[in-house]
Amino acid sequence: MRQTEAFSKNDNNDRVVIEGVIQELFASSSIEKYFIGGIVTISSKLHIPHDGTFKELVEGKAIYNDIEGWNDYNKEEKESILTCFAAFNL
Repeated sequence: MRQTEAFSKNDNNDRVVIEGVIQELFASSSIEKYFIGGIVTISSKLHIPHDGTFKELVEGKAIYNDIEGWNDYNKEEKESILTCFAAFNL
């Protein structure tokens, strides 16, 4: 799960509440492994530099892993895809 950045300028309280509910759900379930992290952690797990590459990927300035139709996805979908790939590297 892509976590809201600690110093985010986006005051989306609903997102923070939903993240908390999902974390509680995971913690009290039979799920054995899950991933929660911000951009730096996701970038690390994807083995991409922390120099803004994540943002370039999300904005469509670069294509991750030669995924066909990468720019057909919106920013949120791209973040989700990157987070999923990062989770595979647990």
